Amino acid sequence: MSAPNANPQPTRWFRGRVDSDNATAGVSLRLIEPDLNVETAIAAVERLVITEVILTSGVAGGVHLVMPPPDGAPGGNETIVSGSSPSGGLLGRRLDPPYVCPPGRTPELRADHAGKVECIVYGYLQPE
Repeated sequence: MSAPNANPQPTRWFRGRVDSDNATAGVSLRLIEPDLNVETAIAAVERLVITEVILTSGVAGGVHLVMPPPDGAPGGNETIVSGSSPSGGLLGRRLDPPYVCPPGRTPELRADHAGKVECIVYGYLQPE
């Protein structure tokens, strides 16, 4: 997990969402500004700080919110939250301490099997 800035003041609160019928290869999180209800982008100098995660699955198997390595970098995914169920279900987690993403990057939702999955995250953006 990346270390947060010494100044932990949020610059923007956000809600992130991803849903897919097949997340086996990974689907990127979309950020939404709650007050405006519009999709927004993360700046290269901002860190995404995730405080809560909700995972839902309509299929058996695992659902994972992960931080993949940077483009072209070797190594595997870093798991933020993971859950598994024999028949699908719901998993909610408050992250204490929060997960701090690398600057300018957002996590992905991955699933072990094709089928309907969804992830909602809450948190804030802070400068690097």
